[in-house]
Amino acid sequence: MQYLSLENVSRSYGDKVLFKNVNLSISKGDKIALVAKNGSGKTTLLKVIGGEEGSDGENAKIIISKEIKTAILKQDPTFDPNATVLETIFDSDNEAIMAVRDYEKALNAHDDALLQKCVTRLEDLKAWDLEAKIHEILHKLLLSDMEQKTGQMSGGQKKRLALAKILIEEPDFLILDEPTNHLDMEMIEWLENFLQQPNLTLFMVTHDRYFLERVCNEIIELENGNVYIYRGNYSQYLEKREARLQNDAVNLEKTKKLFSKELEWMRRQPQARSTKAKSRIDDFYEIKEKAQVRLGNDEMKINIQASRLGSKILEAHQIVKKFGDKKILDGFTYKFKRGERIGIVGQNGTGKSTFLKILTQEIKPDGGKIVVGDTIVFGYYTQDGLVLNEDKMVIDVIRDIAEYIPLDKGQKISAESMLRGFCFRDRNKGCMYHS
Repeated sequence: MQYLSLENVSRSYGDKVLFKNVNLSISKGDKIALVAKNGSGKTTLLKVIGGEEGSDGENAKIIISKEIKTAILKQDPTFDPNATVLETIFDSDNEAIMAVRDYEKALNAHDDALLQKCVTRLEDLKAWDLEAKIHEILHKLLLSDMEQKTGQMSGGQKKRLALAKILIEEPDFLILDEPTNHLDMEMIEWLENFLQQPNLTLFMVTHDRYFLERVCNEIIELENGNVYIYRGNYSQYLEKREARLQNDAVNLEKTKKLFSKELEWMRRQPQARSTKAKSRIDDFYEIKEKAQVRLGNDEMKINIQASRLGSKILEAHQIVKKFGDKKILDGFTYKFKRGERIGIVGQNGTGKSTFLKILTQEIKPDGGKIVVGDTIVFGYYTQDGLVLNEDKMVIDVIRDIAEYIPLDKGQKISAESMLRGFCFRDRNKGCMYHS
C-alpha cells in the first residue's frame, strides 16, 4: 500500500533551487531517511509534504493516503503555553486516549465512583494496553510532571513532549524532523527499538548516523537540487554514494572535454541557418550547464589559529553543586590535560549543562574551586545557542567579532568566507545571511 507519492515537486527561493522535480513514493513498512547538507532544503521538503508550504509549478502532485493516520514531528513544536503536559498529551479525538485521560483525572481526584466508571470504559474499549504504553512513553522521555505548563518548558522538553504525543496517537505513517535532538543516549536507544516495529512507516530527517544505521532501510540524499535514492542502511548508502560520485567524476570529465570541443566550434561563429546547426547550438548550452556542475563531495576544512596553551589547563578541586535536594556534583576532582578529548554522558536532567557552566565559571559551585590556566580561552557552544537581534544580519553578527579570522600559518579568512563554509549564502545568490 502506497502511503505517500510525490511527483514533480520543486521549491526555490529567489535563484536558489532547493529541489527540482522530486519524484518518490513511500509504501507501508518503509523506513526512509532524508539526508543532505545543512541549508539544502530537508526541512522545507518536509514542510511541503505537510502542506505548510506549497510546491512550485502547476504539475506538482503530493498525495498522502486518506486511509491512514499521519503524524508530523516538527523541529520546533509549539503548544498552548497555558496548557499542562497532561492536557497536551491527551488533547485528542481518539476515544481510547480520551478514556485513559479521564481515568488519569479520576485517579488524581481520588473519586472512587468516577474511577469505577472509567475502569469499565477502559475495559470496554480494551484500552489497558494503551494506558500502559502511554506511561512507558512518558517515563522513557522523562515527562513526569503532568501539571507543568508547556510555557514553562525548555525547548528540549517541548520536543520530547511533541514526540511523546505523536507516538501515543499510534499513527500509521510518521514524518519526523530530527527526532533524536534533545534525547539522551538511553532515550535514543529506546526510540530506535520503538521505531523498528514492522507496522510503522517512517520518513525522517536526522544527522544521527547510528540511528540511520539501525532504523532505516532506505536513504534519500538531496544534493544540488536533485534526489538520489539508495536502498539499504547507512553503511550501504556510503558505499553506493562513493560509487556514484566516482561515476559522476568520470562523466563530468568526459562532459568537460566535449564542452571544450564544442566551445571551439561555437567560437568560429557558426551560422545557424540549418536545422542541424541550430540543434548543435542548443546542445552546446546543455553541455555547458552540465560541464559547470560542481560535485558535492567537498569537505569544509578551517584550521583556526589557536592561542598558545600553557602547562595548566583546567583543574577542578572537590566541586560540590546541588539544587534543593538534588545533588549534581559531590566532591568532583579532575585535572584536565593538554590534548584530551572528553565526553560527558548522562540522562537528561542529571546536570550535564550545569557541569559545563561550572567548568567555564558561568555559575559558581556550592563548594570546592575551579582553577583555570592563565592562557586558557573557552570556546563554549551552548545548548541554547546565541541570543540575537532578529533584525541583524548573520554577517554583521560575525563582523562584530572580527572582519577577518586568523588561521594557521599566518593566513586569514574573511567573515563572508567563514559563513560560506557553514552553508550560508549571499542574499543575492539565493540564500540569505539574515537570522
